Amino acid sequence: MWNVEGRLCSVHARLIESPTGDIAKGLFPTGHSTKGLFLADSFALSIIQKGTPEWWRRSDPPSIIITEGAPDFLTVATHYGTTDDAPGVLGVLSGSWSDGLAARIPNGYRVVVKTHSDEAGTKYRDTICRSLRGRCRVLIEASEPSDG
Repeated sequence: MWNVEGRLCSVHARLIESPTGDIAKGLFPTGHSTKGLFLADSFALSIIQKGTPEWWRRSDPPSIIITEGAPDFLTVATHYGTTDDAPGVLGVLSGSWSDGLAARIPNGYRVVVKTHSDEAGTKYRDTICRSLRGRCRVLIEASEPSDG
């Protein structure tokens, strides 16, 4: 998990076998807060750290997809591969999104917000949209929460 400067600050472990009993599917380091930390694929991380890459030659700026939760982040981040027109993918968890992170997304980007169709997803969506309003073209895509 990364901070707004693009520094690796934490990890998030995922159970890859079917859980039995009361085993958590995802774990963070014990005793550490993940507030302000987010998940990012390599392209999104590069944009957060340095802005639009010098090698970007398309007339439209890159796109970023913002997902809710680790399972959706992993699903979307592994979907596109490494083609030149693949979007950057960010994953937000409770406390991840901040005005500082919003400020790292360059003006004019197309941002797709993929949150869940529930109360938490609506809150994420509204917060993200409010922080990018007027600077980015924001599209909303709601989905059902995944089990991960």
